Amino acid sequence: MPEYGGVRVIKNVTSISSNEGAVVVDVVGDQSFKASVNGVAELSVTSGGVEVVQGPLTVTAGGLAITAGGLTATAGNITNVAGFYVRTVAAAVTAAGTDLATATALTKEINAVTTVAASTGVSLPVAAVGAMIVVQNLGANDLEVFPPDASGVINGAAAGEAITLAAATDVVGTFYKTATNSWIATVAAGPAT
Repeated sequence: MPEYGGVRVIKNVTSISSNEGAVVVDVVGDQSFKASVNGVAELSVTSGGVEVVQGPLTVTAGGLAITAGGLTATAGNITNVAGFYVRTVAAAVTAAGTDLATATALTKEINAVTTVAASTGVSLPVAAVGAMIVVQNLGANDLEVFPPDASGVINGAAAGEAITLAAATDVVGTFYKTATNSWIATVAAGPAT
């Protein structure tokens, strides 16, 4: 293999470049690339994804974008620099509709429902098993919380039916998706506002 300036050229790798200590490798086709430090494999890149074999994966600038497939932590936590996992938040949701088909569809993980007309509701988002959705009723009326679709069940209720978060008590419901069509909810009253 030819070597240029300390960089070994490998078949099917279109470019290897270094910019102030960072190394960029472009791989063509269904090939793999492995990086090591002092002979210890630390990073493996294939058409199937990126695997950190040893040491942490650190993103120092620009963020980490995952366009397909998802991110799974098999050990440890996914945290930001301050030590907290940042969740998506909807700070001012308005409930609507009187049934699953017309309820406001939630799109965030944490949802403060601030406007609740009589008999209106929200529906949980379509989510993967293991998801957790928080819904707080800050409205003047009871809030109906529906599953995401007609086959969804919350706390053993009938399929497609809502559970109620009481009015005017800052009631918070935490919903956990436990199976394909099954959710469990814990409901607690917050402090009066």
